[in-house]
Order: sequence, then C-alpha cells, then structure tokens
Amino acid sequence: MTFIKSFTSVAILMVFILTACSSTPVSLAETGWVLTNLSGNAPIDDTTITLTFQDGNIGGSDGCNRYNSSYTQDGSKLKVGPNIASTLMACQDDIMQQASKYHEILSQIESFKVDGNQLILYGPKNKELARFEKQNTDLSGTSWLVTGFNNGKGAVTSTIIDSELTLAFNEKGAVSGNAGCNTFSGSYTLAGNKITFSNMASTLKACLEPEGLMEQETEFLTALSTVDTYRVEGSQLEMRTADGAIALTLTRQ
Repeated sequence: MTFIKSFTSVAILMVFILTACSSTPVSLAETGWVLTNLSGNAPIDDTTITLTFQDGNIGGSDGCNRYNSSYTQDGSKLKVGPNIASTLMACQDDIMQQASKYHEILSQIESFKVDGNQLILYGPKNKELARFEKQNTDLSGTSWLVTGFNNGKGAVTSTIIDSELTLAFNEKGAVSGNAGCNTFSGSYTLAGNKITFSNMASTLKACLEPEGLMEQETEFLTALSTVDTYRVEGSQLEMRTADGAIALTLTRQ
C-alpha cells in the first residue's frame, strides 16, 4: 500500500511538472519568422512576408514595403501597435492588397502559439489569422547574389547590367565569391548577428567590359570590408555597417 501511494504521488508530481513546463510562455524576443499562410491562403508567388521581434518592436517586409511597429507580450497574449509605419513603394495591385490584408491582421492579433518551428497568430474569439515558419538565419552552406551595394558616396546602387556579384559561405568558415571581374576568398566568423571577414584575397585580372565594371568591383569589395552585422529575411540577406548604414543587399541563389 505504501508503495502504491508513493508511486501515485510521484506520478502526480510528474504530471504537475510537465504541465508547468508546457505552459511556460515562449518569449518572441529576438526571433524571426516567414509567412506561410494568411487568412487561409498561401502568400502570392515570389513574395516574401517576414516578421521579426527585436527590442520591443516588430518589423519586416509585407511583400512590398518595409514596416515596423511596437509590440507587447504577456504570456501568450500579444498586441501590435497601435501604429504601424511602412515605406511607400508601389507594387502590383494584388501584392498591395495582400500587404494591406497583412497590416489589417497585425492590428487584430490578440494571442499566439509557437508549435515547433511554427508561429500561429490568433485574433478575437481565438480565430486563426496567420501562420509563419521560423526563419533560418544560418549562413553556413548558403550562396547569394548581390542586388545592391553601398558605393561609398552615400547611396546604395544596383549592379551593372551583364555583371554578377556573388557571395558564398561554406560550413568550415570560408567565404568566397565573384566581384564581377575577379574572384575572392577569405574567412568569416559569426557572433549573434555580427559577422567579421578576415584574410580576404582576390585575383588580379583587369576587365574592360562592361563599362564601369572595375570601378564597381572596387566599390563592392570596399562595401564588403565595412560589413558589421547581417540579417536574413526569407530569401533576402541584408548586411550593414557598424553605424547602421546598408553595405550590401543580396538574394538567395
């Protein structure tokens, strides 16, 4: 009888512990997510909607524009806003409608649940509003195509037509790429969202075409040397300098 009572007590204690652990609220701080479902619909092809939580603010891309707002979390309760700011770029009508719907949903959020690598947002009466997958921010084993670089003159410029700038990270801490004319290689180290390049070297070819290629290469490699932090959002990679200026923008290959 004593054994049965002891066993029962242990079982009850284990249930209590497991229940307490499972009900521990998950902090959304310093997490990033990519939308997979919006009001029952998948995102429009070739659009990426992202959501990041950092320093008491949310931010990301609505598929057309960058947006940001404040948020508060209390256990599983979540509130965004009241104001959501965004850039004002124009996109196709269907993409703009999707972005508008996404902003509307952000303002309706009342609670959330993290289920494995999924974030589920709920509105009034526990209605599911949207689902996200956790953003993979690991650079190891990834390859990127440069879409813009800081030219050192206070502007981020796109690449010259018929030129391709690339950046690739392997699993052993090596980085390599094409600067447009020459190839380069070196090492990289990560610490949180900080990234450091070292031992960089490149070939020494001279290319005459397309016009301006060598100047672009110099500006690109200079921008690369100024990189201090990085952020992955969906298929996009953004690298910034220590003072917060954009150094490079890239898209996943």
